[in-house]
Amino acid sequence: MPTAGSLSDEDFLWQIFGLMELNQDAAMLSTVLLVISLTVLFGIAVLLWAYCLGVGLRWAKAEPLPFRKRLAVSSAVQGCNALLGLGGIALGTEDFTNGIVLLVGQYIAYAVLGVLAINWAFSGSFRQACFAWLPTIAANISVAAIMMIVFLPFFFEAFSPSSNSMAPTILGPHVVSECEVCGEPCYASALPDRLETHRPIDMICEQFHVSQPELLSQELESADRFLVAKFLKPRRWDLVAFVVPGRREEVLYVKRLVGLPGETIIIRDGQVWVNGKKLALPPSLAGLEYVTESPGGFKRTCHGSPESPAVLGENDYFVLGDFTQASLDSRWWKEPAVPGENIKGVVSHRFYPFSRVRAFR
Repeated sequence: MPTAGSLSDEDFLWQIFGLMELNQDAAMLSTVLLVISLTVLFGIAVLLWAYCLGVGLRWAKAEPLPFRKRLAVSSAVQGCNALLGLGGIALGTEDFTNGIVLLVGQYIAYAVLGVLAINWAFSGSFRQACFAWLPTIAANISVAAIMMIVFLPFFFEAFSPSSNSMAPTILGPHVVSECEVCGEPCYASALPDRLETHRPIDMICEQFHVSQPELLSQELESADRFLVAKFLKPRRWDLVAFVVPGRREEVLYVKRLVGLPGETIIIRDGQVWVNGKKLALPPSLAGLEYVTESPGGFKRTCHGSPESPAVLGENDYFVLGDFTQASLDSRWWKEPAVPGENIKGVVSHRFYPFSRVRAFR
């Protein structure tokens, strides 16, 4: 049991006040901000659609509707659009072509619902309802522009991982089996060569046990989807989205932030040591032990090992994957540090699959 003298001030406070409480408060704040943001977007969409509907009714030379009734119709249509969006998430696919087909299908369904709602709300012909609906396209374009210019760059953006370096916290496309240690579900990337030759695969469960069980099925499960909050300042143990130095700007990676600017990081006995003091893991990571053996057995210097401590500069961060045996992270890159300007945000929520919904921050 570590004593107060062996911990940094930050870690000592975490133990005294309870990291779980702090995380719950932070997660509640980001959740409230998310709900407010989505509510404001929904309200803007309703108002713009109702206004454009009024323009459309005049254009179609139809009987005008009171603004209150147009608001009711607009609210119903936007509510159906939100449900279509949730359905699209549930039916989501990793294939680009299928994704485009799904998106087009959603918009066609949304358009048909809009025309039917307009036709139901006023006593006119179906042709007039179609003409009245056309100006509402401008409302949809305006809302999309607001999302692209304001919401996504400054508030929240959704992503999906392509690997399982952050399993079990964030899952990419994966196969599932049963942990040999505790019997809980465990996960791993579906590597075709290993599946075909039935070679053992390292898999990790929710308790961070790593084992090589037989696969219950070779069926590929879909990846998690999560939100990155662009306005949150990263803290130790956060999940951060960042661009790897020297790689393509449009590709974001997600890892756990472990080392802060000016610190010296060493991984020893499965734990992270900062400036000679062992860090206390947050309760959500209980059982996780970091390794310094390279994934796949390739020969490369391990930054952060006792033989090669990672010394961070004034704007440098050290990041690690939760599936430490299968993660390429600060330990194995040519340069271990992620510059502060490369960090694009903090993972705040995991929102799909719905059974795995969770607020992180």
